[in-house]
Amino acid sequence: MRPFSCLVLLVLSTTRVAAAQSTRPHRWAQLIATAAEAIDLDTATAQRTDGLRRVWLRWDVDRWGLLAQYQLEHREVDCARGLTRLLAVETHELSTPATLPDTPAAPRPPNTISSSDSVWHAVSSGSLADIVVKAVCRWREAGA
Repeated sequence: MRPFSCLVLLVLSTTRVAAAQSTRPHRWAQLIATAAEAIDLDTATAQRTDGLRRVWLRWDVDRWGLLAQYQLEHREVDCARGLTRLLAVETHELSTPATLPDTPAAPRPPNTISSSDSVWHAVSSGSLADIVVKAVCRWREAGA
């Protein structure tokens, strides 16, 4: 098998495993909380390799319960260069809006990740995404 074919197979197999990880048991730790939103990091699946962090984040940007949903986001962060990219997104409905479950309910059909989201990009300084990326880079527990 040619080296390029091996690389393609490796990338495809890694992507399939990463996308399936959100069904594994989660251990959520609060990363950021404000009056309006909460972002949690899954410490059970956080990974650090070659200066990159690969994490599942749980975004609840409607803590007042108006939307009754939250998003799980699989994100990769390059802490040294201050870059990030989105690997997968799942939207989940809440049966009781005030409580986020440890194990997600069945998601809606998978959200499509646009090619512009899946490439590395810098976040705007001071934005919520910037705050989250910096918090992910500071996280020291669970091997991340």
